[in-house]
Amino acid sequence: MNLKLKEVDIKYPNPIHKFLYKKLLQIQTPWVVMSVFRILTKYSPDYLILWNGKKFHQTLALEVAKSLNVKCIFFENGVLPDRTTMDFKGVNASNSLPRDVKFYRGLRLGDRGLPESLEVRRSRGKREGFEGELPPNISLFRFRWHTIRRLCNTPHG
Repeated sequence: MNLKLKEVDIKYPNPIHKFLYKKLLQIQTPWVVMSVFRILTKYSPDYLILWNGKKFHQTLALEVAKSLNVKCIFFENGVLPDRTTMDFKGVNASNSLPRDVKFYRGLRLGDRGLPESLEVRRSRGKREGFEGELPPNISLFRFRWHTIRRLCNTPHG
């Protein structure tokens, strides 16, 4: 897999840190790829759901899903206030939002309009846990630093 490590180059200006972190990612890559492959082949999901999809481990999962013809759905904080974006193409520059300014000029928000000020986002500190049971056709998996959510929508549950 030919993956770009631009994020590492930007985050770590120190050449020694950059070198060591890239080596760590190289060591982790086979483990992540095998783990995702094993899960996707075991459950044969229709979709792999990723939050963001641009981070290193998520990119690996995406490449494995593509090789197995598993469709991906990407979630991200929305570009409009109080929204979460779901996209089948990707996030940021890879998303399927219209590129034509006419679309946005013609956008009607009704009575709500755009906010006059920015809202403070909730702290990433303590997160509330999920209480209850998931339906049998939904499974959640946590992969180290990034959460990859897999929707298993098969007749086998």
